[in-house]
Amino acid sequence: CEGAPRLISSFVVDLFAEAGRNPRVARLVRDVVSAKTKGLADLIARSTDATHVRSGLGPDEIAEMVFAINDGAMMRSVLEPARVSSAKQRERQLDVARTLWRLLFEPQKGPAYA
Repeated sequence: CEGAPRLISSFVVDLFAEAGRNPRVARLVRDVVSAKTKGLADLIARSTDATHVRSGLGPDEIAEMVFAINDGAMMRSVLEPARVSSAKQRERQLDVARTLWRLLFEPQKGPAYA
């Protein structure tokens, strides 16, 4: 699947759907989601950027937001036929993550909206 990220995304969407029907799968998915969210929250809390949070959100909330955006991007990759290469899709996802990071952590120089 390494050369087919859409196939991986489709599998994850199917896994989440199965979690809605199967309590054992739901526990497994919740445990994985919890572990990855906790890991990211820990990294955020230890980062030097954490002292510049301007959103008022804590590390746990920021990690939840990051994964919510990631989940949305994954869903889009499944629902929309690939109009661009996998490399371009990853580049777009990184751009979104970098923009989110700047919005959350960089000291505010002016209004957030123009």
